[in-house]
Amino acid sequence: MALRLRIKHRILFLVLLVSALIYIISIGYIITSTRRVMLEEAYSKVVLSAQKSANAVSERIDPYMVLSLSLASAFADSSHLSDASWRSQTMQMMRRIYPLYPEIVSLWSSWEYSAISPGYAKPYGRIAYALERQPSGGINETVEELSLTGDPAPYAAFKALNKPSLFEPYLGVVAQSAANRVLMTTVAAPMQKNGVYAGMVGCDIPLDWLQGVVEQLQPFEQSLAFLLSGESKIAAYHSDSLLLRPVEILFPHDAEREELHRVVREGREHSFIHVDSAGRRYFVVMSPINIRHSATHWSLGLMVPLRVIRHEADQSVRISVLVGVLALLILVGLLIQISNSISRPIERVTRVLQQLGEGEFSEGMKLRIHTRDEIERMTVALNQLITGLLEKDRLADSIAKGDLSGDITLLSDRDRLGLSLVAMRNGLREAHELQEQRDLDTERRTWTNQGLADFSEILRKHADNFEELCDDLLSSLLRFLGAEQGAIYLLDSALYADTRQQEYYLKTVFAWGRKRSREVRISRGIGLVGACAMERELLFITDVPADYPSIPAAVGEAKPKCLVLIPLLHEGSTIGVIEIASFHVFEPYQLEFLKLLSVSVASSIFSVQIGAQTHALLQQSQEQAEKLKAKEEELRQNLEEMAATQENAELLSSAFHNLVESLASTMNFVEYDTEGYITEVGTRYLQLLGKSREMLLHTYFSDSLHVEGWGRKEYEQFWREIRNGQTRQVDALVRLPGADQLMHEFYIPIKDGDGRVFKVIKLSYC
Repeated sequence: MALRLRIKHRILFLVLLVSALIYIISIGYIITSTRRVMLEEAYSKVVLSAQKSANAVSERIDPYMVLSLSLASAFADSSHLSDASWRSQTMQMMRRIYPLYPEIVSLWSSWEYSAISPGYAKPYGRIAYALERQPSGGINETVEELSLTGDPAPYAAFKALNKPSLFEPYLGVVAQSAANRVLMTTVAAPMQKNGVYAGMVGCDIPLDWLQGVVEQLQPFEQSLAFLLSGESKIAAYHSDSLLLRPVEILFPHDAEREELHRVVREGREHSFIHVDSAGRRYFVVMSPINIRHSATHWSLGLMVPLRVIRHEADQSVRISVLVGVLALLILVGLLIQISNSISRPIERVTRVLQQLGEGEFSEGMKLRIHTRDEIERMTVALNQLITGLLEKDRLADSIAKGDLSGDITLLSDRDRLGLSLVAMRNGLREAHELQEQRDLDTERRTWTNQGLADFSEILRKHADNFEELCDDLLSSLLRFLGAEQGAIYLLDSALYADTRQQEYYLKTVFAWGRKRSREVRISRGIGLVGACAMERELLFITDVPADYPSIPAAVGEAKPKCLVLIPLLHEGSTIGVIEIASFHVFEPYQLEFLKLLSVSVASSIFSVQIGAQTHALLQQSQEQAEKLKAKEEELRQNLEEMAATQENAELLSSAFHNLVESLASTMNFVEYDTEGYITEVGTRYLQLLGKSREMLLHTYFSDSLHVEGWGRKEYEQFWREIRNGQTRQVDALVRLPGADQLMHEFYIPIKDGDGRVFKVIKLSYC
């Protein structure tokens, strides 16, 4: 009973508290938002009403401003005529236009004497032409001189502004009601000559229709409209007693604070809250009346009581609050009913859970509750848990007895206990399979390591015999892999540099355990071998094409089940390709073994090829050395003869020159001065260097040769010894067109009769 009451309390106090709080916040937010939107719409309606009425007033006055501007422009253009002509033309134009506007009280134009009378120097004084309707219906024309002693204030202000304007309203008399004074205004436009004020054109219009505008403007109950002139005087209001009074009469406290004079003068939209003397609050909006081209602005205002604007929104709030309270009461009743329906079955479920918590579970603990809600689903889940525990208990017993064939039905893919038991059973099942796989992997690694070791021994054993190396390598590889056919292709070294013309020749081939003799050459990129050489990747083909009866090297007559082509790469270049065919498909570990083996095979083949080339070059070098020794002996004998004759140089000068010319014809001859600069060159040496005599004369002896390990200091010491009378021999690299050439050079100092060296000759040969 205590548990049931505790659940009830939680539902009633916690759930109800949270629900009520969320409900109140939500309803409060909705009500507040709705009220704000409704108020904004109401305020917008007031503003739009004021704007619409202001636009209507503007459209009513705009035609008069357009008329004044048009006449001012026309009159200003005709002022260049003679005095009689423009006066006549002005009156005729006014007579034609005036009847078209019956609502205009008077139409007039005024000209400054300073603009029409040359020599008139006063800044004031003007003549006015006017048309005015009479009570009888006729039109009276008058011509009058004005401002002869000075301009009145309104005219002076207009004259200084020099822009179209709407004058302040005033009380005037119209022909239709001569006995009554009517509120009027003047719409005027200046006439200008070269931008300078020359006069004005204006029309006087009644404003009695404005009273109808403000009286009809009532978008809300108890709303009041008013019209302010450019100087913030009341031009229209529901009470005539306030006409032409300043705006401070309406808003004594707000006019200065809200800067209403400035708002009207600048033609701006403006709104504010006004509190009258009785404490009533009004929303006031002022919309400008913008007359086309006019420099002055009037303003139309609208006052609406705030309580009227807010009445509809407040009424909506009250209704929403009432509905919310009723809904909350209904929610409380529903929660009480729900708490009673939940508490009873929960008690039964709780007893079963307590038994499960103590480790007890049996078939008889399953519940039967049919509430068709979450309680029923909770009961079903509890029954499933009991069923799962019973199955897991049976599986654990079978695993404990060593029976790994048992199985259970998992409650879901998140049944951790069931998954753990299944994982344990599967782990025991897979333990033996994993051990077998590890043994197989170990066996394959042993096979790979043993194969690499065996083939390393083969490569080492035949390092000095290229033919035996290739044969033993291929035959052993086929036996080791159990393959039936194989071939080795090697790159033709003569075409090594030109990758576009590289060819691979068949070095050795084995089929069915026997060596075959074939001569085959395959270009790079042609066929499987050429493709493997160009791509530098192992090619493994199990789907041998139907038109591929045998390996391209003709190593057998039977069609293989798989082909393997392994490139032999050395420093990024393919120096050969091994081709293997088999009637069984190779395993991945065997292909990996072939990749590993190809590295050492390529290195060994390259080393053996280089060794063979080096041996051939060594033999050739030895033969050339023997020839050089013979030439050196011959030169030494010649030098000894020259040294014996040097003491009698003057007597044997002729013979010496003959000898030099003879040597120059068979050897390279160069003559230097004592500073080491060339003074004469033999024709043979010029031909060898491919240069002209002028190019070599006066060059230093070391400019065209290089001695390994010598620097500037060694060259200078070498020439110093020669200049001291020593004959020197040196082997140096001489820069020839296309490549450097090793030369054996002999430097012989030539002395005069006093034993002083006066020149040096050089004899050299390759």
